[in-house]
Amino acid sequence: MRKPLLIGTIALGVLMIAAGVLWLTSPQGSASSLSDFTTPHADGVPRITPAVLHSLLRGDDAPLVWEFRSAETYAAQHVPGSRLVTLDEIAGAAVGLDKGQAIVTLCT
Repeated sequence: MRKPLLIGTIALGVLMIAAGVLWLTSPQGSASSLSDFTTPHADGVPRITPAVLHSLLRGDDAPLVWEFRSAETYAAQHVPGSRLVTLDEIAGAAVGLDKGQAIVTLCT
C-alpha cells in the first residue's frame, strides 16, 4: 500500500470526523438523522466512523464534508466531494448554508 494512502487511511480511521460533527440548528432535516449515528466523546464533540460517513455520503441527504488540513495533505488524500477549508475561511464558507444540512469536519 502506498504511504500517502496508508497515512490517509489511518487519518480517516483515527481522526475522521474526530474534530466533530457541526450542524447548524434545525428542528427538522438531515442534521437530526446524522445525530442518530454519532457517539459521544470525552471532549463533548460527537464522532462518527468512516464507514458511517461513507454510507451517509451515498444517501440523498448527504452531509457537507469540510477538511481542515494542509493543501498538500488534501491533494494526496481526501474524502471525495469534500471541501478544503482553512480556519480563516470558516465564516465565509458558512454564509448561505442550508441550516438543515449537516456538516462533518475532518482535522489532521
